Amino acid sequence: MSLVRQLALAVLAISFFTGIALFGQLPSLRRTPIGYLHRLLRYNLPASLRVLDQKLTNGALTPLLHRCGNYLMNEPHPLVMMFYIVLVTGGIWIDPGIITPQNHKSALRMYPYNRIIFSTTAPPCRTCHLQKPARSKHCSICKACVAKHDHHCIWVNNCIGLNNTRHFLAFLMATNILLSCGVVLCFGILQTVLQINGIDLRRLRVAGWTEWIVYMGAAILEEVHVGAVFLLCVLCGILSFVFTAYHLYLVWAGTTTNETTKWADLMEDIKDGMIFKTDVAEDCAEEQAEGKAVEWPRTSRQSLYRIKEGNTGDLPRGVVWFRVQSLAEVDNVYDLGGWSNLMDVVFPKKLA
Repeated sequence: MSLVRQLALAVLAISFFTGIALFGQLPSLRRTPIGYLHRLLRYNLPASLRVLDQKLTNGALTPLLHRCGNYLMNEPHPLVMMFYIVLVTGGIWIDPGIITPQNHKSALRMYPYNRIIFSTTAPPCRTCHLQKPARSKHCSICKACVAKHDHHCIWVNNCIGLNNTRHFLAFLMATNILLSCGVVLCFGILQTVLQINGIDLRRLRVAGWTEWIVYMGAAILEEVHVGAVFLLCVLCGILSFVFTAYHLYLVWAGTTTNETTKWADLMEDIKDGMIFKTDVAEDCAEEQAEGKAVEWPRTSRQSLYRIKEGNTGDLPRGVVWFRVQSLAEVDNVYDLGGWSNLMDVVFPKKLA
């Protein structure tokens, strides 16, 4: 069983580190072991290797590794895509919703500024030199601002945004189907291997898990290639299904991966007692874009204010302010309800 164990450990290790890379930076996992491991692998370990390189080679390897790492992490490249080249061809070329001077006015009228995590008081994009529309973000890899930016996906070598979130969800579901088919087909082959060796499958189905695992391990050992694919599909399938469920949750909640980071930062400020609200909204010019009102089904009669260093004297006069105790007290005007949120993803507004 040593070969089976080695294959299982190798596949598990790949899936484990992939999971840390994908989910370790999520705000909800920052203070969990996954978050700590992500910071260890991304920040602490490279820093230690730089110190070691300085001592052993006087820093000769660090620039080379830095260039390689910068290319892999911060530049478009086809290395990761090779496994999905056919499946993701469409995702590579679909415009995610890049904001240009020509469609900037349309982007400004697409979503209202909620005056919480998006505001017109924010400085213009330092690269594009355009006012940042609500829910947009500049991608340093694609070198452009993207409307309703979610994240940059290395699997499709493109940003996930307004125009292609629906295609990305379809890509995830197709991956789930592909991995599920791999599990079912490989499992059927392994069962056939057991039957050929005279194992009664009906008796095995009612036996305990220990006996079932032992016999399946023997089948994997006999058909190593099939067993390796089976284990890979099982472990990667878990990651894929969890990732799909997470993005479906984001759709249901009316938010994006980029926005969850901003909400998480706001939640930390709430815990520190720095956020106050009033139910009397100010006369906001934020809801106007180039002189035209943003058409959005939901509005908020809520204004928030962040104080500095606990100084409540900074709060504007003339209204009554209440300290926000939890994120549940803050309105998310982008959440229109699960079905409407889904329709906004499947049938996005046209960025003209």
